[in-house]
Amino acid sequence: MRRQGIDIDAFTRHTRAMCDGRLQKRSPEYNVALTAALEHFTAMMADLFFAEKEVLEGADPRVRAMFAWHAIEEMEHKAVAYDVMQKIAGVGYLTRVTAMTHATLSFSLFTLVAPWIMLGMDGHSVPERVQLYRKGLGWLMGPRKGVFGRLLPMIASYYRPGFHPNHLPTVHNYEAWVQAFATTRDTVAASEAMHHAAA
Repeated sequence: MRRQGIDIDAFTRHTRAMCDGRLQKRSPEYNVALTAALEHFTAMMADLFFAEKEVLEGADPRVRAMFAWHAIEEMEHKAVAYDVMQKIAGVGYLTRVTAMTHATLSFSLFTLVAPWIMLGMDGHSVPERVQLYRKGLGWLMGPRKGVFGRLLPMIASYYRPGFHPNHLPTVHNYEAWVQAFATTRDTVAASEAMHHAAA
């Protein structure tokens, strides 16, 4: 990525500042609650991106394969951090939902800011970036089919007392990826099988 002109050091510095600075000021209990909330986010997005064909319909097969691999991994450990938070750290409801609110705001902000920076690294001018954002706004923010709109009910479920990640079903085409990968050992083939099995 560095050879292609991507300033990965800027992202690394930001992550390090967040982890070594802001998060170290918080309690271990809060940090594990934040981890559990972010794991819920990534598990939700794994479901969101692969449940329906249209979301990643035009994606490069290699990019879709990378997302599918990450999605499968997220689905398989979606309850681990949550169980640690409850059973080891003893985090209560108020800390859990505060951390989820924090995660929702941070994740949403990062989702909007990071592409702006990366498009700039790719040489797009500010007007070009504004145009690209405008073009993708419906995909991201549309009220019925937008990513954020689809995420809202799944985010809201985290605020229910008694919630557990295992209460949410695994995406229906999970087994298509597992079976295709077991047969081919090829992540692209497995992700294509998962994509074709989507609704």
